[in-house]
Amino acid sequence: MLTTIGRKDLQTIIQLSGNAIRDFLSHADASQFKGEAQEAIISFQVNPSDFSDEKLVAYGADTAAAIDYPVRIEVRGATQEGAGQVVAKGIWGPKRAEITAQIAQKCKELRLGMHLKLAGTSSIEFNVDGVDKSLPIRFLQGAFEDVLKEMNYQPGAYINSFKSKTVIAADGDGTIYDGPRVGFLPTLAESPVRDALCAYLQAGGIFMLVSGNDLNRTFKRLVDALPKEVYGRVLVAANGGAELVYVSSKGQAVPVSGYRKQALDLAQDKLHRHVLDMVYIGDDGSKEGNDYPAFKAVGFKHSVLVAPKFLADYDPALESGYVGGLLQGTKKFLEYFLSGRMNTRGQNLILPKSDSWKMFNSIAGRYDFLNRLLSLGQDVCWRNALKQFLPDSDGQTILDLATGTADVLIVLAKGNPKIHRGYGVDPAIKMLEIGRKKIKLQHLDDRLMLQQGDAQALPFLDETFDCVTIAFGIRNIPDLRLALLEMYRVTKKGGRVLILEFSKPENPLLKGGHWLYLQMVVPLVGFLFSGNFKAYTYLNQTIQTFPYGDRFCKILKQMGFVDNIPYPLMGGAATIYVAHK
Repeated sequence: MLTTIGRKDLQTIIQLSGNAIRDFLSHADASQFKGEAQEAIISFQVNPSDFSDEKLVAYGADTAAAIDYPVRIEVRGATQEGAGQVVAKGIWGPKRAEITAQIAQKCKELRLGMHLKLAGTSSIEFNVDGVDKSLPIRFLQGAFEDVLKEMNYQPGAYINSFKSKTVIAADGDGTIYDGPRVGFLPTLAESPVRDALCAYLQAGGIFMLVSGNDLNRTFKRLVDALPKEVYGRVLVAANGGAELVYVSSKGQAVPVSGYRKQALDLAQDKLHRHVLDMVYIGDDGSKEGNDYPAFKAVGFKHSVLVAPKFLADYDPALESGYVGGLLQGTKKFLEYFLSGRMNTRGQNLILPKSDSWKMFNSIAGRYDFLNRLLSLGQDVCWRNALKQFLPDSDGQTILDLATGTADVLIVLAKGNPKIHRGYGVDPAIKMLEIGRKKIKLQHLDDRLMLQQGDAQALPFLDETFDCVTIAFGIRNIPDLRLALLEMYRVTKKGGRVLILEFSKPENPLLKGGHWLYLQMVVPLVGFLFSGNFKAYTYLNQTIQTFPYGDRFCKILKQMGFVDNIPYPLMGGAATIYVAHK
C-alpha cells in the first residue's frame, strides 16, 4: 500500500474540502471572529468567486506565498500519480471538529481510505489511513541501518549511530522553530534551538524532523540554517508522514528508497524492528493531537513534551517527560542530552569512552593488583556488599556487564547455590582471558561463562535475567542511557539491576581529600605500576563527571526502573544503586 493519495481520490478530496470551506464561510458570523478569520469571512461574502476549488488550490500551490492566503487548499507532494497529503485551511472555531467528522463520514461512504485530523487553528489534514507522524518513526525502526547507509552517514567524534542507534526526532512548529504567521515563516536560523541542534549533529547524532506541513517548505526552514558538514545526518518527514527524505551532500532533498511503497507494510512488521535509542520532542500532549502517535511510537519513557503548560487533557503518561518552554524547552533538552551523553559537562576526556576497552586491554595484567592497591582493598568489600542485594529466589540466571576479570561474577556465585548460571560481558578480550582463568581456578567454569560484547547492544533475548549487575563500568559506556535501556530489556519483570559505581563524598573534608587522591595519587601510582598514565587520568575524569546519587536515580527512573535506591559506601566514595523492573 502506498503512503500517497491516488489521483482519483485526490480530486474527490479537493471537492469535499472546497465545499466544506465555502459552506463554513457562507454561514459564519464575522462578528464572532477576529483577525484573519473575520477578514476571510467578510471577503467571501463580498466576492465568493475568489473561493472556487481551482483558486483555493492555486493559493496553496506556491509554498513560499501560501501563508499569505489564510483560506486555501494545499496539495502537498503532488506527482502525476497523486499527492502525499491534502490540507484544507480556512475553517475556524468549534464547528471545525463537527465539519471534520462530516467529511470523514463522506470519505468512509466513498471508501476513500482516508484519515482526517485537525491541525493548527483552521486546518483539516487528509492522509491515507495509517499515515501519521508515527509512520517515519516505525519505518526507521525497521530499516535503520539501510537508511543510514543510503544517507552515507558518517559517525561523529562522540556518537556512532550505527552502533548506538541514537536518533532525536522532533516536531517542527513550536518545537524546532516558531509557528508561521500571516506574511512571515520562521525558520531554524532565528530559533534558539539552532546552536544546540547543530552541536548534536556535529557530535554524530541522527536528527529527524517530523512535520505535518509541506515537505518543500519544511525542508527549507530547517536545512538552510544547517552547516554543510551535518547534512548526512538529517532526515525530514513531512506531508503528515507521507514523505521521508534525507539531505544530500549538496543540501538537496532525496527521497528515502522504498518509503512510499514499503513504509506502511514495514511499520506493521514488529519482528524486524531495531531497538533504537530514539527520543521524540513535541509540543502537543493531547491524545487527539498530531504529536501523540509519535509519542506512542517511541514510547512515553522516550517522549519529551515542550508545551507551555501541562493541560488537563494531556495524557498523564507524558508528565515524566514534560519540560515546557516550547523552543527554550527543546534547547534545554538538547543541551542536557549533549552534556549527559557526549561528555561536554565541563569535561575534556583524555581518551574517548568508545576507546576505553583498548585502555583496559593494555593494563589487563596489572588491573586486579592496582584495584586493590588504589582502593586500599575497599573494592573487594564493595563487591562483596552486592551480595546482600541479590534476589532471594532459587535457580537464578545473572548477567554481569563490564565484567572485566570476572571479580563480581565470582563473588556472587561462589558459595551461593541459588545462582544457577552467570554470564559476563566485556569488550576487552584480554581482561576476559584473565577472568576465565580465575573462574577455572575457583571451579566455577560449569556455571559462569564470559563473552566479548557491548553493553549497548546485548546479544540476549528480552527478560532473560533475574539480576543484572555492573561494577565500576557504567561510567565508561559511551551511551549511558542506551546501556540502561538494554539492561532493562534483558531483565525479567520483577527482577533487579545492581550498579556499583564510584561517587563523591558529601562531607566537605572527605570530598576534598577524595578529590586530591583521585587528581594526584591515582594517576601517579597507576603510571608507576602499569606504565599507562592516560588510563588512570581517565579514571579520575570519568568519576568526576558521572551523575551520581539522586541524579543517577532520576536517570534510572526515566529509563523505566522503579524503587531506585542509592546505598552510599565509605562516606559516599562509592554507591550501590538498586533498581527494579
